[in-house]
Amino acid sequence: MSPSAGAPARARGAAEWTQHRERGHPILLRLMTRLSLLLGRRASRILLYGIVGYFFLCAPRARRASLTFLPRTDSATC
Repeated sequence: MSPSAGAPARARGAAEWTQHRERGHPILLRLMTRLSLLLGRRASRILLYGIVGYFFLCAPRARRASLTFLPRTDSATC
């Protein structure tokens, strides 16, 4: 199989995420940034678990897409 055989599918999938609306609100993103700087990484991580839980429960389609993508990543680069 040639290296470019999967290229159109990858390009189509890569561009698809740009069509989705941002779910976070700019004010809440700034608030989280300020809390992280003020309270520190450990305290803000506790808040982050709640935020991740919300998106985990309320965005099943995005969750499935992430679960499909993650096995394809190379964990050695992290």
